[in-house]
Amino acid sequence: MLAQFPRVRRVLGEVKADNEASVRAFRRAGFAQTEAAGPAGGLTFVWIAAPAA
Repeated sequence: MLAQFPRVRRVLGEVKADNEASVRAFRRAGFAQTEAAGPAGGLTFVWIAAPAA
C-alpha cells in the first residue's frame, strides 16, 4: 500500500464482531484492534505506518 500511497500513515477498518475470518485477516495484516466500536457497531482495527527512517 505504501508504494502506491506513500503519504498514508494510518488506516482504519471495521468488521462485524462475529466475522472471525475477517478479524483474523486484519490481525495477520498487521492491524490492531481498538477499544472503540465502529460507526456500524463492529470491531474497529487500526494500522499505523512505521516512522520513516
